[in-house]
Amino acid sequence: GMDEAFPLDCNDADFCLKIRARGYLNVWTPLAELYHFESLTRGTAPTAERLAILQAAGQLFQERWAGIFRDGDPYYNPNLSLLAGGYQLRPDAPHIHSRAA
Repeated sequence: GMDEAFPLDCNDADFCLKIRARGYLNVWTPLAELYHFESLTRGTAPTAERLAILQAAGQLFQERWAGIFRDGDPYYNPNLSLLAGGYQLRPDAPHIHSRAA
């Protein structure tokens, strides 16, 4: 389930990565509805305590899933940029081939 080490952030991504690490798949379906009310119960004010918790969670997440950060997302299209927003094509993408329309 959800890890209490991530009380404010990263808990959903950590859960999905744990599922994958155990050999299961995360499956998307258009038939399910999920409602996420961001910050509804915890509020949005950036207190010093909240910032410290977020920083610790981010550090733990990066340490726990260092392999994903090092090797990259196996499902992310290698033709897309990791740096540019909006899923832009990489200018140096090795898998882009020109073809006649």
